[in-house]
Amino acid sequence: VSGFSQTYKWVLGLTIFGLLVVLAAIIYRVVSLTRKVREHVPGALLSARWVRYFLFLSLPPALIVYFFSAYFLTRTVDNWFDVGVEAALADSLELGQQFLKNRTLEVRNQVVRLGRELDNPANDVDGVRRALLANVSAAGPLELSVLESDGRMIASANINVLADLPERPGDHALLQVRDRGEYAVAEPFSDGVLRIRVIQRLPFNLPGGRSFLLHAIYPLPESVTSLTERIQNEYNRYDNLSYLREPLKQSFILILSLVLLLTVLLAILAALNVSRKMVTPISRLALATREVASGELSHEIRAETRDELGFLVQSFNEMIEALTTASSEAEQSRAALQLQREYLETVLGGLTAGVLTLNKDQRVVTSNGAAIEVLGMPDQFFDNKTLSGCAE
Repeated sequence: VSGFSQTYKWVLGLTIFGLLVVLAAIIYRVVSLTRKVREHVPGALLSARWVRYFLFLSLPPALIVYFFSAYFLTRTVDNWFDVGVEAALADSLELGQQFLKNRTLEVRNQVVRLGRELDNPANDVDGVRRALLANVSAAGPLELSVLESDGRMIASANINVLADLPERPGDHALLQVRDRGEYAVAEPFSDGVLRIRVIQRLPFNLPGGRSFLLHAIYPLPESVTSLTERIQNEYNRYDNLSYLREPLKQSFILILSLVLLLTVLLAILAALNVSRKMVTPISRLALATREVASGELSHEIRAETRDELGFLVQSFNEMIEALTTASSEAEQSRAALQLQREYLETVLGGLTAGVLTLNKDQRVVTSNGAAIEVLGMPDQFFDNKTLSGCAE
């Protein structure tokens, strides 16, 4: 759990940091795009439309993956804490406790029978000691002792003759014997082994209201001790993990939601970047087209890509080059025509005879000063007139 907590903190921190960075970049790009749209910058509307389409295309798959992953994670976590496993552990623990309870009750009955067979310790301590020694065995009580109600030892017997003095019962056990007359519990001893401790009040009294107690220690199979301990540990561990089930699911959903949000924001940022790269050549073409329409033919766009947009830019540059060449040739033709016109007027102006030049529509194109003098007409009389108009 601690390892998961550390990993969760790192993942959560890195995800939030990434979200803040991406969100700041998106806000900057969106503000810039909004300003361009309001200023009617060429290509801004196309960029906004591109971002919307990109978002509509990327959001549904991301949502599908999100809901499927959330469902899968919640079901997986629920399977980790299967109710059948919890019930099996609880039943195993109950079974072990029932075995200990039955064995404790059996041992308690044996101690009661043994207490009835003992003589009064106040009259014959040696006889009591012999009786205790005769009843200790490997299968029965490992240790028997007679105590006073305050815990002072009167007589004892142990299956191991080299064993130390019997362990004095705890104050809690003595108090329970004083209140209820007996104490029978399976408890771990100082060596970690589980044994059954039984304390029974004997039907003999001492002066001052004191009484005698029969104290017995019964063994339990080592397998029962280890199994009971493992079952108890696993049940406690499972209970602790089961307590973390809902926080664990919420943590997974939170991380998944942050990852989804980060994915959507990255998609928006990618759409903004791609739209800018895609629309930039189009915007340059739009500006160049406006300049060409206003008569500026010296504008040339640099082709940055080799795709269709690059081909379009190259074609536009070729068109500008062709228009520039045609415009130059037209200008040269106009200059040559103007020179010829000036030369003709000079020649006609030096003649004494009147000369009129007509086009195919019988319209006067040029006239010299002699023609105006001969005909007695005012200046510029023949400008843009036909012969019939002149006769009128």
